[in-house]
Amino acid sequence: MYVYLFVVLFFLLGACDLQKTEKSSLYFDTEKFISAEIELLLEEVKYVNVSLDLDGTIESKDSIEVDSTSFDEISKLLKQANINKGIFKGEYTLDTIMMLDPSSNTGVSIASYSTMNNDLNVKWLQVYENGSIKALIKNKNVLFSYEKEIFYEKGVKFSVNSWQKTFSQDSIHVLKEVVFL
Repeated sequence: MYVYLFVVLFFLLGACDLQKTEKSSLYFDTEKFISAEIELLLEEVKYVNVSLDLDGTIESKDSIEVDSTSFDEISKLLKQANINKGIFKGEYTLDTIMMLDPSSNTGVSIASYSTMNNDLNVKWLQVYENGSIKALIKNKNVLFSYEKEIFYEKGVKFSVNSWQKTFSQDSIHVLKEVVFL
């Protein structure tokens, strides 16, 4: 009798552990990743060059000194691209893609998460083996629509390529690039 009770208890405890593991491993967690990256950038990067292209009008600022708020925009946008939440479970498919890196002429592995669900704002998220991240965020309602392609190239630069359209205005294209020095 005790052996039977021990075996049942053993299987129940094992099943509980499986459920915990399943819940904790969803998708790549951009929030944790970017928090760690911001700490590294604040230690290593002292200056940045910023360029802004607003519908063809280009402005740039060179050698801007970095302070504690310098990477807030990067952090905010990449946290918007976080798909590692319980409500997104099963909404994204994971594909591994091999691409040729033109700068080094070597193969680069990319984990690509994508969705066909039009209700989700994050359409795809790509995590490169070198620590870079690229994401597409879209939102649309009766009054406006926007699309933002966010790219963080680890230790090199951050860029946002966005298109906005409001009910009462023409489309606006904005490309912002922050290069780490």
